[in-house]
Amino acid sequence: MTASGPSAYARLRVATLVLAIAAGIAIAISLGYDLSKERAAIIDEAGTRTRNLARMLEEHTRQTMRRLDATLARMANAMMDDGSGLDANPGLARARLQAELPADRLVSAFLVTDRSGRVTLTTEETDRATFTDLAATEVFSAHRTGPRDAMVVGRPQRLSDDAPWVVPVSTRLADAEGGFAGVLVALVEPAWFQSFYDSIETGPDGFVTLFQRDGWILARSPANPDFFARSWSATPLFREHAPRHATNSIRQVVVATGTESIYSYRVLADYPVVATVGIALTHSLAPWRSQLLRDCAILFIVLAALGTGSWFILRLIDRARRTEGALAASEANLRAMAENLPLGVFLIDPRGRGVYRNRAMLEITGLDDGLIGAGRWLDIVHPDDRPATTRAWKALLTAAEPFYDTEFRVADAQRGERTITARAVPIRDAAGTLIGFTGAAQDITAQRQAEAARSALEADLRQAQKMEAIGTLAGGVAHDFNNLLGAILGHANLLGDAQARNAGGAVESVGEIVRAAERARGLVRQILAFSRRQPLEKKPLAIPPLVDEAARLLRATLPASVAVVTRADPATPAIVADATQVQQVLLNLGTNGWHAIEGGRGTITLSTVADDAPPAATHLPRGRYAHLSVTDDGKGMDAATCERIFEPFFTTKAPGAGTGLGMSVVHGIIQAHGGAILIDSAPGRGTTVHLWFPASEQPVASVATEQSPMPRGSGERIAVLDDERMIVLVTTRMLERLGYAPTGFTRPAALLDALARTPTAYDAVVTDYTMPELSGADVARRAFELNPDLPVILASGNPPDELMAEAAPYGIREVIGKPVAMETLATVLVKVLRETRTVAA
Repeated sequence: MTASGPSAYARLRVATLVLAIAAGIAIAISLGYDLSKERAAIIDEAGTRTRNLARMLEEHTRQTMRRLDATLARMANAMMDDGSGLDANPGLARARLQAELPADRLVSAFLVTDRSGRVTLTTEETDRATFTDLAATEVFSAHRTGPRDAMVVGRPQRLSDDAPWVVPVSTRLADAEGGFAGVLVALVEPAWFQSFYDSIETGPDGFVTLFQRDGWILARSPANPDFFARSWSATPLFREHAPRHATNSIRQVVVATGTESIYSYRVLADYPVVATVGIALTHSLAPWRSQLLRDCAILFIVLAALGTGSWFILRLIDRARRTEGALAASEANLRAMAENLPLGVFLIDPRGRGVYRNRAMLEITGLDDGLIGAGRWLDIVHPDDRPATTRAWKALLTAAEPFYDTEFRVADAQRGERTITARAVPIRDAAGTLIGFTGAAQDITAQRQAEAARSALEADLRQAQKMEAIGTLAGGVAHDFNNLLGAILGHANLLGDAQARNAGGAVESVGEIVRAAERARGLVRQILAFSRRQPLEKKPLAIPPLVDEAARLLRATLPASVAVVTRADPATPAIVADATQVQQVLLNLGTNGWHAIEGGRGTITLSTVADDAPPAATHLPRGRYAHLSVTDDGKGMDAATCERIFEPFFTTKAPGAGTGLGMSVVHGIIQAHGGAILIDSAPGRGTTVHLWFPASEQPVASVATEQSPMPRGSGERIAVLDDERMIVLVTTRMLERLGYAPTGFTRPAALLDALARTPTAYDAVVTDYTMPELSGADVARRAFELNPDLPVILASGNPPDELMAEAAPYGIREVIGKPVAMETLATVLVKVLRETRTVAA
């Protein structure tokens, strides 16, 4: 810089500062002038608006007063002509007054006084207590001593604390000679004015008020009854302004609202009232204050911009001097940033030799500076990934690819195998010559592990979806199968009862049919429970008897060459479970173990122990569990088979030798009981299936051994409804055998028509739940409308859990499972009919 440089820089700095200050002052003055003009314009506009509204209010008030004046004068002249004000017939006089009441309720009542001030006549049936004597009021005094034809407006008054305010407006009554005969008073309610005043838009804290000249309020918007109770004669309006001017605008803090307002008033020349309209300047100036804040913010921003610009200009020269030093500092900062990046950063020369690496690059690769500088980084790549990595690198060196992007594994003796992703791009100078390569590397081992875990979770989700699908299928098949079993069981029961007197083989055969059907019904219940459409019959159970029973069934089923061994620990806690379900689990597992035994000779072991700490893989919380296991010494399974063992329709048996549903059923039962299942197997060492059931703190109930006789009816009329004809037939026959008088229906409409004709035709209804036209619950609701006292028994193979809670108010007293046993039907009917008779009594 030359010798004149410092002085030139000083002059430039002074000029910049002076220009910025001058510009800021000019902008501030301009904004202040505009804001001042706008504020004055807003106030002038508010004043003009209040003057116009006051003029409109004056005209409205004058018309109203003229109307009252004309009405009172006409009525007074009529009374003077015919003497009705002193009429001895109060009923006729009141009717005349009532005929004069305006339809728009301007006047709520008329009063007539005699010359002494006593009220002699009103338009109301009951005289108003407040106005029984007006002798002491200013209204009466003004007419007795005042001008003959003047209308007087009195102070607002109330008949009682809860009555509305009224304003008495009166005129003088004269006798035949023109002498004072009394006063005619019209009671005007401020509410009549209120409806008009409310339509005048004055904004927040604005007001419209009609005063007497002595300061008493006659009407006001917004309405405030407390304002009528005192005179406002001490306010500046009546003390200073109204006495000197008939109309004017005033700007001050209004006592009633407590806000600075501008209001205009007009004194009516021919009537003793003052009309005022006010607008709160606080709210009128709100947009102006917002504009003031915005303009101040803009001024601040402009001044800040001017200061910033000036500062920037003053710093340009100094920045030029420090450019070289800043470049060196920038390089140091860049290097420091690269050293602290979590990514590995590297530079390579055109021959592929390392030039630079950061600390993260050394941690990711595990190579020291010497190996990287010697170009030995390919040595760390896994042998299987090295060819692909080398091809990608050569393609980058030969410009066959615009960048190098690859993923490879690194074998680290300390940290194990890791996965690295690396990307590199060429660096060229301004002439386009290749001067090296730069790139970054990242350890993505954790990411790949997370992806593998997610894949495992997705596989579990697909497994759960498959289980849900087979559950839906099982529920649909079981519904139809239930109806078939119902017919079989019903007819078998009927046949067995008919043949009970014979000692031949028929009874034995019927017993076999019943036992087979009962087993089929148990199978249906298992399918429904597996499909989660049939509630489990859970109760506290002891484990050892269940294991012994399952072992007995297995010994009777499996070949004699397969030994079945039980090892039941007496300390095994009881569980809350469905006994049939648990036995089904043990039977399925035992049968699978037999199929896995090679050569047809081996051992199946059923054992139980108490367990307080299940393995973490079960995802069960800590607590007391009953631990069951089924072990076979068969051929075992590999890991892939174990992963698919619970899939529906998956089987290791030959085609046609298995359905693939056994382990799916086991899995569904264990899940429904809140337990867990694990498979421990390997080829050549057999399989052990571990089961955990939550322990029960409830005592195990004893089993009843005696069977009470089947209850019978006494000819009660029972309606039977089912869309399956064979179910209707067998149910009606069972009811006949039990002593009832049944009537069968296969369509809900037919039953409802019969009830519509004779609501008391039946003593009870037994109906199926699932039907094509209407459900059993819908039939119960319709029947309830026809006969609220008619009990309904609902039969269903898979009733929803919430059915009883929703349908009980509609007459459904019991829900029984299908197929319906004769004993169940007999017991439920007697119970329901007895309860119905008790309620009726």
